[in-house]
Amino acid sequence: MNKDVVDIFEDTAQDLVEKYGDAKSALKYALAFMSGHKKALTARSLLSGQEGFITFEIKMTQPFQAISLVWSVLRKFWPQELLDDIRGMRGFKDQQGAVFDVPENKAERFADTFSHLQNERRGVDFEVQKCKEMPELREDASQGQGGYGQSGYGGQGGYGGGGYGGRQGGYGGQGNYGGQRGGYDRGGSRGGYGGQ
Repeated sequence: MNKDVVDIFEDTAQDLVEKYGDAKSALKYALAFMSGHKKALTARSLLSGQEGFITFEIKMTQPFQAISLVWSVLRKFWPQELLDDIRGMRGFKDQQGAVFDVPENKAERFADTFSHLQNERRGVDFEVQKCKEMPELREDASQGQGGYGQSGYGGQGGYGGGGYGGRQGGYGGQGNYGGQRGGYDRGGSRGGYGGQ
């Protein structure tokens, strides 16, 4: 690069440094401008690559077989309006979680719902967060049809005698995490945020 050409931009460079505080910040703004990225970048799903979606993951403390368990947990604590546009749910290969896509315009509220759940309830034995790295996923499309044996999620043991979706406790049972529908900022008959 000819120095005479570079010197033409000396005053402009100085103006940018003064405007943005330091040379590094000025360079970042200049590179962003030259690349054409003047607006915020659109989110892109890690799961499907589709723009406008953010991939979340939910992790359980015990393995499960049917992906319907995850839907039961989400319906227990999240309002339906946040669940209607969830796409592409896939289970982890180790059967202890799942990933799914949430529309970008609903992602913040979706995450805030779980934060509220953590703050208001003790003993929450699952975690929900934005997915930073795609885990190894199960290959089968069905992701299981239900049934979890004699203990753990949905059996006769595990959490509260019924596990997730069991007879006496767990998600969707008669104890532990609330009652029949609940849901944060949604009324419910026996449990969850806004329930009785």
